[in-house]
Amino acid sequence: MEPARGLAVRVSVRSPAAALLRPVFAAWLCCGAALAAGSEEAGKGAGESCLRIEEPEFDWGKAYQGEQIEHAFFVVNQGSGPLVIEEIKTSCGCTMARESERTRTLAPGERSSITLVLDTSSLRGRVRKETELVTAPRSLESKLWMQGDVEELLKFEPQPKLEVVLESLVPAAPVPFQLTPSLGKEAKVLSVKPEKGLVSAELQERAPGREYVLKLLPALKKENTAAFQTEVLDFKALVSGKELALKVQVPIVLKERIDVSPSRSVYVHRKETEGLGKPGSPKITKVLEIRSLGGPGHTFKITGVTSRSQVFEGTIEKIEEGKIYRLSVTLQKTPGQGERFLKDTLEVTTDDPCVPRIVIPAMAQF
Repeated sequence: MEPARGLAVRVSVRSPAAALLRPVFAAWLCCGAALAAGSEEAGKGAGESCLRIEEPEFDWGKAYQGEQIEHAFFVVNQGSGPLVIEEIKTSCGCTMARESERTRTLAPGERSSITLVLDTSSLRGRVRKETELVTAPRSLESKLWMQGDVEELLKFEPQPKLEVVLESLVPAAPVPFQLTPSLGKEAKVLSVKPEKGLVSAELQERAPGREYVLKLLPALKKENTAAFQTEVLDFKALVSGKELALKVQVPIVLKERIDVSPSRSVYVHRKETEGLGKPGSPKITKVLEIRSLGGPGHTFKITGVTSRSQVFEGTIEKIEEGKIYRLSVTLQKTPGQGERFLKDTLEVTTDDPCVPRIVIPAMAQF
């Protein structure tokens, strides 16, 4: 029997006998809805099988970073034909299903479990992960969710990050970071190991279970020239007698020995240009700092500044001879009819053989 389409069905179940009919009625609605979905595949088999997930959401509450969270979800084939679970698709690599449970066939009325394991080693804060069950015939119920809070196990001060001068590839000394457990409990850090070999790591224990110093030194090679890279540190720690494994990402920024801050570009927002051209309105100027990162023995001179389109003009002011200069970039033009953007490129030349020129894109919005 197929449920009538467009018909709202309301049932009041009060008697014990009627209560026994609830599962039958739920299965009838579920399978009928699958038939109404309209696909050819659903039309062939969805009326013969129907998957029901007893509790599709699991909230674990709170967990330490590095814990493995395991939970069994229960599913039932409420239809009259076999139901095949063809695939279990997780939303990320941190969630896995047991290999023995990834594919199977459920007979009519059969109840079974699907166990998911969530690895929290790379997670922090509020987490919600989705898993999809791919079945044949297709089921209307197909999603599982695991959610909860992951408490950061180790706190860094400052947050780990390395800046490396491209020409030397290593800083003058290892960079120290203070490391403390953030749970109010003792956490003995057993080991730390870089995954990619982009840094070397040395761990020193100052107060057992309470305070550590992590020293990082870049171990980059000449071919590691990407401006932004990431190392992953694998930590093992002992908390309340339980060994946990967690991962910490360390951004690595490669810079030339002549650096421009706060950015190697200039942008003038539309709000800044609204009053441009009105009587008494000042010119718009952005200021950049150009400085040496090459250490005590490195000096350089700026030999010129040119503007490709003459939209902007750059002027140099010496702050510290051979070490620090100020570049003032001033907007010189206003747009023509219908123009919303004016673009330019400034080029700063130096006497440094490794950084002979610095290209600075500039743009104004109107």
